[in-house]
Amino acid sequence: MDTKTYAEDLRIAINYQAYARLTDSLGDQLNERKDRFDKSDIIEQSLDVYSNGRLQWVDDIGRDHIDTQYNFDLEFKYGHDSIYTKKKKTKPNKPKNNNNQEKTIENYGLKMNR
Repeated sequence: MDTKTYAEDLRIAINYQAYARLTDSLGDQLNERKDRFDKSDIIEQSLDVYSNGRLQWVDDIGRDHIDTQYNFDLEFKYGHDSIYTKKKKTKPNKPKNNNNQEKTIENYGLKMNR
């Protein structure tokens, strides 16, 4: 399966309206140094809920979720203003795997292992 097909499949599997409402309501809250891990836990757990358990939250080193349908390990990266510049131009997106354990698929922030 190629990255585009997988991303499209996830788009159908996840309730993005609920996910977007949650992330929008969190906004700039929980951005202090000691709060950022709590914020990421809330967001990551929500993907488990909003995918009806398909993206099972595991919170392991080098992986945040397991796609239970395809048995892929996923690690998500979050960043403030990481998609668009101030002039609303698309930024290049090349996420890095901080653990250097597996290759990361560029442009989607997905890490897929079988």
